[in-house]
Amino acid sequence: MFQEDYSHIYAFVLLVFLLTSGITWGLIGYIYNDKYNLDRLLVILFNTTNVLIVTSVVEPERLKKMFRPVYLLLIPVYVAVALSFRYAGLVLTNVTLNFRERMGMVSLLILVILFLALCFHFSYHFLRYKKNKIGLIYFAMYLSLWVLFIGTSTVAYFESQPLHLHHYALALMLSYGFTANHSFFILGFVVCLAVMNEGITTWGADLLYQQKPNVFYFVDKNNTAMSYTHMNCASSTPFRFNFWGHRHDYDHVSCSFSGLTK
Repeated sequence: MFQEDYSHIYAFVLLVFLLTSGITWGLIGYIYNDKYNLDRLLVILFNTTNVLIVTSVVEPERLKKMFRPVYLLLIPVYVAVALSFRYAGLVLTNVTLNFRERMGMVSLLILVILFLALCFHFSYHFLRYKKNKIGLIYFAMYLSLWVLFIGTSTVAYFESQPLHLHHYALALMLSYGFTANHSFFILGFVVCLAVMNEGITTWGADLLYQQKPNVFYFVDKNNTAMSYTHMNCASSTPFRFNFWGHRHDYDHVSCSFSGLTK
């Protein structure tokens, strides 16, 4: 008896995800007047393809389930989550996971919720795959990845190394854990991919661990690249004087530079 071929179903689901990723990338650039960065699009498409293929190894039936027409509703969900996350980044400017800069109670609360969610996540999947050897091996390796990530992050933090837990990276890591053939986990999988898309589209796939720079760079009004070693700034509104990466943060601010070279 011949085994039924589902390759066309898998290809269709992958194509839908890739098209949705590309459309979302384009919408974010169009709505927020960002430059269309093709390098970032390629990173998004590569990660999306890789996650879909890898997570389907544990439960191949999941892609067949996602072939059902009702799961086309995940397309607007994906786009809405990505656009909402981009908008939230403009509004919730006091929330960050950039350690040693502005870690507040909200940011710590996010980390606690993430930790509790991971505990539930691993417990559910280990119980689900207790008779599935591939599933157990996969999640043992996935758990090891998180242990390594948390360990290196802790070391970097206590050694005062610049550490930024970019939301695109956290979402990408979480997406590899959504393997269960259940509607709730499929929805979580799509949400993670959407957040990953928005993060890379907006900020790029920046490094989590960075070396402290000795020289800094900026581009002046004449589009000339300048380097400097120190910067002193003053503001007419000192209680709002924070460099958080948003354009309005630089209003009413004057700065002087030392070690300035072209």
